[in-house]
Amino acid sequence: MRRAASALAALLLFGGAAPAARGEDPALEAFLARFRAALARNDAAAVADLTQLPFLFENEPRDRAGFARIYPRLFDDDVRACLAKAEPEPEDERWVAFCGPYLFFFGRAGGEIRLLEFAADPEALP
Repeated sequence: MRRAASALAALLLFGGAAPAARGEDPALEAFLARFRAALARNDAAAVADLTQLPFLFENEPRDRAGFARIYPRLFDDDVRACLAKAEPEPEDERWVAFCGPYLFFFGRAGGEIRLLEFAADPEALP
């Protein structure tokens, strides 16, 4: 019910700009398959290929080399395991997956779906 209400609210607010729910968007499904495979291999370069760069981390934009340096801190074993199973939910013009304490936002950039950003949930921090 909450998902339907959120989708309806987004439709009304954004005039149809809300993304399709997971399973309804073949582009998202293809992206998630590549993203999860890269995470399973713990392949920072492949994850960078699927990320909108520069990527903001600790208030600093990170280019490809910078992303590779922060990758182990952001995508530790627990986060990678979570993202392997997390079901992204539509939110505004993108999708969000929660892997406490982080929220990962995916959306279209340059015509393709990418990891756009992440945020820390202060209530979920240790």
